[in-house]
Amino acid sequence: MNTAETLPASADELVDAEETTTTRAAQDLGADSLPASRRDSERSELARSEAGRESGSAQPKTEVRPKRRRFSTAYKAQIVEEAEACKEPGEIGALLRREGLYSSHLSNWRVQYRAGGKAALKNAKRGPKRKRNPLQDELDRTTRERDKLKRQLEDAQLIIEIQKKVARLFRDDQNEPEKS
Repeated sequence: MNTAETLPASADELVDAEETTTTRAAQDLGADSLPASRRDSERSELARSEAGRESGSAQPKTEVRPKRRRFSTAYKAQIVEEAEACKEPGEIGALLRREGLYSSHLSNWRVQYRAGGKAALKNAKRGPKRKRNPLQDELDRTTRERDKLKRQLEDAQLIIEIQKKVARLFRDDQNEPEKS
């Protein structure tokens, strides 16, 4: 018998062979003795990977994150003023639906508007706030500059000491008579 005749030619034949084996085992042992996961026809690892490639799920799909909406100060003030003008029940809800806003937007903007008018509705910068003293940057800069100047002074003093020693050596050489 050829090995080519005994091996399945494709993943479909492999799945069919495994289903047949599972069905025979269920018939031999009785369907109740097999766990529920094996009673149903279970695909092999190869069959699952083949099916995944065919469906195109090999490429991960990146989800587009929604962009955060930003509202201008004038727009916020306009919405707050329109909401204040609403007298009938349901008018504010209609306004929010028409503009695509949440009630939390309106309530936050009302608080800000009452606290300081249009100026309070300005968009604040997001993220952690700076906690340093503004003079700290200047202090750091001058400290770095001082340290740099100290290193330059030490280098210059070292060069001067070397020059003094070289000058002394030349003087000593000139004062000594040559020995011939």
